[in-house]
Amino acid sequence: MYGWVTTFVEDLKKELQSTFKEEVSIYFDENPHDGLHENYDVDDSLKEKIRCAVFIPIISRTYCDPKSFAWKKEFLAFRDFASADPAGLKVKVGHANVTSRILPVRIHDLDAEDVQLFEKETGAFLRPIDFIFKSTGVNRPLVPQDERAENQNHTVYRDQANKVAMAIKEIIGALKTSGQAKAEVPSQTTHAASEKNKKSQRKFLVPALVAAVFILLAYAGFTLFVGNLGTGGNSSESEIDRSIAVLPFANMSADKEQEYFSDGLSEELLNLLAKTQNLKVISRTSAFSFKGKNEDIRTIGQKLGVAYLLEGSVRKSADKVRITAQLIKASDGSHVWSETFDRDMNDIFKIQDEIANAVVSALKVKLLGTNQIAARQSNPDVYNLILQSRFYQNLGTRDGYGKATNYAQHAVALDSGDARALSELARCYSIESNVIDEPEASRAYLVKADIAAKKAIQADPYLSDAYAIYARVLSINWQFQESEQNFQKALDLDPANVMATSQMALLQQNLGNFEKSELLLKRAISIDPIRANPHANLGMLYLTTERYDESERYLLKAIELGAQPTYYLWSTVLNILRDDKVKSLAAINKIDDPFWQDEARLLWLWRYGDKGEYRKRLTKFETEYETVGAYQIAEIYAWEGDYDKTFHWLELAHQYRDPGLAEMKTSIPLKKVQGDPRYRAVLEKLKLPI
Repeated sequence: MYGWVTTFVEDLKKELQSTFKEEVSIYFDENPHDGLHENYDVDDSLKEKIRCAVFIPIISRTYCDPKSFAWKKEFLAFRDFASADPAGLKVKVGHANVTSRILPVRIHDLDAEDVQLFEKETGAFLRPIDFIFKSTGVNRPLVPQDERAENQNHTVYRDQANKVAMAIKEIIGALKTSGQAKAEVPSQTTHAASEKNKKSQRKFLVPALVAAVFILLAYAGFTLFVGNLGTGGNSSESEIDRSIAVLPFANMSADKEQEYFSDGLSEELLNLLAKTQNLKVISRTSAFSFKGKNEDIRTIGQKLGVAYLLEGSVRKSADKVRITAQLIKASDGSHVWSETFDRDMNDIFKIQDEIANAVVSALKVKLLGTNQIAARQSNPDVYNLILQSRFYQNLGTRDGYGKATNYAQHAVALDSGDARALSELARCYSIESNVIDEPEASRAYLVKADIAAKKAIQADPYLSDAYAIYARVLSINWQFQESEQNFQKALDLDPANVMATSQMALLQQNLGNFEKSELLLKRAISIDPIRANPHANLGMLYLTTERYDESERYLLKAIELGAQPTYYLWSTVLNILRDDKVKSLAAINKIDDPFWQDEARLLWLWRYGDKGEYRKRLTKFETEYETVGAYQIAEIYAWEGDYDKTFHWLELAHQYRDPGLAEMKTSIPLKKVQGDPRYRAVLEKLKLPI
């Protein structure tokens, strides 16, 4: 791998020379035997070199190892230096976006555990520039000779190298613009750790120099440095695990119906904390999975992968509220901070601000853009209705969805210009559209969701949820390009928006951008580790891309976290593809929804069963589910090999506006017809990429 790194360094040098106006040169010693020996003081040698503008870790399968020298002495050392430095670990770039001074280059796919570790230590999502070549059974670093058409990722080495150079330019430009970077060339030659093999991790240092800026590049020890920044702050203040989960606050009110308020307050605090820099906040779904359970704090921390937990209680009576909050260290259960607030309901937003800012202060993390967190304001009565709507929505029942919609409608009736109320109403209408059986009623709810989401965006152009809901509506309406733009806007405003992350992942999957989808799903798992859907969708992605072992692992995890009929359907297909008759039949028998079980059984019967029984069941399936299952019927005929009937039913699916059509590019059965001109015609009609 040393050869790949040295080649990359030379190629990056050329890209930087054509990217920066200043004269830029990189010197990288390709002979590690001339470096620093084991008896030298490596920590002292690296101390000054870490003080640079950009750190570029070359992430392989073995990089994310907490015991390795590169991880502890380079990666974490730079993180701590940059976090304490006046420039901060994250800098503002164009259009008010924020980017990290850690710029990962990834050369192998990572396990979800490695992604979670990286994000836990940085307090940010892993957004690498990938140099990965993929084909069936192959996963290796991308090299200049690789052809785009042969790479399942459809990336080209030169393009990726250019992306690295442009990203460096953007970061350096942001630092210079804000006056945070020093322009003068450092006088000393810098060094960085290198390794010849895993057994000699501390043995060699490789010199590297860039005029005006240093680039720090690390591959299990290989390093360059970009931009010496001069004096930094006290790194000891940064040596804190920046990860937290907000557990549901206990409802101590005499009226047990006030549970919606304690749940809502917990979620609001979670959303406020998610706005802080360098702080990883676990999403609501995973944090609330411990509601009502008497589990040990240390166990909860381990399951969620966090260092701190925020918990508390709420007692509400008329217009008075008492809130007790406490920040707990998960490793030993010790209290870091606690306080009790006795206030009027009119002060509820101020209380949220105080609690969130106290947590931020205790964890010594920086805020993005402001010195204080501030909650979005609403009329207290409107806010109360929003919390009630959210509570019933989270019950996940048909009756609950109806009640949630009613509360959201009342909130908008009280204040038709409240962006959060409008966004909540749009979410409710979107859910109603998804769960109702009648196609016309479903479309009517979707129109209402579209109108409410647009009004929410107009009322508050900085509300991430509103863009995410609007994007989902656009996706259902097959307006994929506009949907992608709005999901991206939602994530730009709130990178921790787990709904936007998960839905954007599905959209990218449907567009055929499997690599982007994989990154987003792994990010969703990192911030929502106990939610089943991201695991299942990643399992489906691996099934589509024929990575069967990984598919099985994630599907089994999803079933463990919360089985759904479609998870067993995908497991059925996976095991048929593996020609495992017994396992595939066992998966079918666990499906508790007649529609999905019938589809799975038909796929199984065509492969293993009696063709007469298959034909009889298929006829019955067509009769019962013509208007709601046309897409699935098309899949069954494709599986069978009757392509004329496949396209007949795809045409019917289009007439019925079957939402399954959006998933054509991920369908296992429809892979058989991808070479048919009629397949291309359907994609064009849907405005999906060819």
